[in-house]
Amino acid sequence: MSKPRRRREGMSHSISCTDEEWEMIGKGAARAGMSRSAWFVQCVLNVNPRSKRTIPLVLDEKQQGNVVLAVERLVGMISREPETLARIEDDVRHLLKERVRAMIRQGRVAEARARLCEVFGAKHAAWIEDWARRPR
Repeated sequence: MSKPRRRREGMSHSISCTDEEWEMIGKGAARAGMSRSAWFVQCVLNVNPRSKRTIPLVLDEKQQGNVVLAVERLVGMISREPETLARIEDDVRHLLKERVRAMIRQGRVAEARARLCEVFGAKHAAWIEDWARRPR
């Protein structure tokens, strides 16, 4: 039987990665204004280890550029066509309502309520739940 090890808070550990991966970690940390170590830990703790799909933690430069271009196009479209923003708002409301209704139908009321509270706060969550339950 081995003796349990006592770990000190903030104890050092090492990782293995390629130079390219280390550079990506450095860039991500710099963008977040964090040390490499702190940023790496934050990223690792936000990954679902049970997920069957691997999601990259960092976007490469091309992916970042594509996101920026898409957002710029969307902003340009909305600024030229104010009715587009109203349609987007309606679509988002509809998606939210349908998602909450689906969770209620599946008996996941507590989970729906908890997520709404987390995102919107308790007062707004109660209103949204009531709104989602109203007949169409």
